[in-house]
Amino acid sequence: MLTILLLFQFCASQKYESKAAEGMPHCWLNAKYIECLKNKLPCECEKNIKEYFSLIIDTNSLSENFGVSLLKFDLMEPDVFPMKKVGTNRYSILMNKEDTTGWAQIFIKKDSIFLIENNTQFAFCKTNHSIKYDIQHYKFDNIDLLNKSLAKRGYPKIEEIVNSDSLACYCNKWKGNINFLYSLGKSQSWLLEIKNDSLYIDLVTYPSEDPDPDDPIIPKKFKAYKWRLIK
Repeated sequence: MLTILLLFQFCASQKYESKAAEGMPHCWLNAKYIECLKNKLPCECEKNIKEYFSLIIDTNSLSENFGVSLLKFDLMEPDVFPMKKVGTNRYSILMNKEDTTGWAQIFIKKDSIFLIENNTQFAFCKTNHSIKYDIQHYKFDNIDLLNKSLAKRGYPKIEEIVNSDSLACYCNKWKGNINFLYSLGKSQSWLLEIKNDSLYIDLVTYPSEDPDPDDPIIPKKFKAYKWRLIK
């Protein structure tokens, strides 16, 4: 279990480049989720931590997005809640605009944020995609974290592996909880899977050249890498 001090150090150690200004929207990832992605993929980590893995907070009270957005494994779309400021860098999350007591608290501390519910504390870290309000931010954070995991094992970046850029990766729940990798603005996509101590990257193909959204995916073997556990 990470202590508060260790959580501060953990979030600071992520060495993200973004510098979000006060009052701007911030995107955050659960610290346990970040740690899990060293050895696993998004679907497994979302399911394993059993907590909200993505948190977006807009602390500008004049913004139409003032509030917090939370996403976890058993949700298809984020939960969005209003909030009110209760102290310096402290906010109460409300069930609705008529709620006056709140169901959880948020405390912001530099590169860390804490969501406190029923005396249980959940820690989140700032990411590279923290400077704009984007409920899809975790798809791009997953790419950053996947590249870190590949580098620690001596492999090239995922962009080099699949020879494509502007990549995003997420747990596709509409297709049965698969780790889906795709290139923005292009038709290329891949499936990621870890099994038998290896990372498999399969090309996504469909039964026809003009697939329907409900058509089954037909994986085509593409790449495989040995996937040793790292600390």
